[in-house]
Amino acid sequence: MMLFQCNYMRVFLRCESGAKKADDVVSMHKAVDGSEFMMGKKVAGPLWTGPLWDAKLVREMLKQSPDKDAEKLLGIINAETSVNALGYFDLHYLASRHKTANPRIDELIRRINKKGYKAARTHFLQTGVRTDMPAGKFIKMLGN
Repeated sequence: MMLFQCNYMRVFLRCESGAKKADDVVSMHKAVDGSEFMMGKKVAGPLWTGPLWDAKLVREMLKQSPDKDAEKLLGIINAETSVNALGYFDLHYLASRHKTANPRIDELIRRINKKGYKAARTHFLQTGVRTDMPAGKFIKMLGN
């Protein structure tokens, strides 16, 4: 699990041995094609596409949270664990690039959920949204 806040990053790891376990981890690295953006060209990779969080651990940490700041951050991470998506969208960047108004994040997330997709704020960027909605649909939604 990785935690990023301001200029601070902490990574929590569990090391396990075994060829089968190593093969399972390697299979979670994939190259990403940019079919939506770059006419099918490889745009990144290999990238980690396995789980980014241990949701059970986050929920346990939330129960034992010592203060309100930690509780708020863990609450955002807990919501983020429900969205299995590679990457995120920066609303300020996209609004500037596509000359649209910055939407209210909570309202945008509600609209995304209403369309049947998952969405949550990112824990590392106040204007970030993680969603499984395809990029083209997400950008169209910003314009509405």
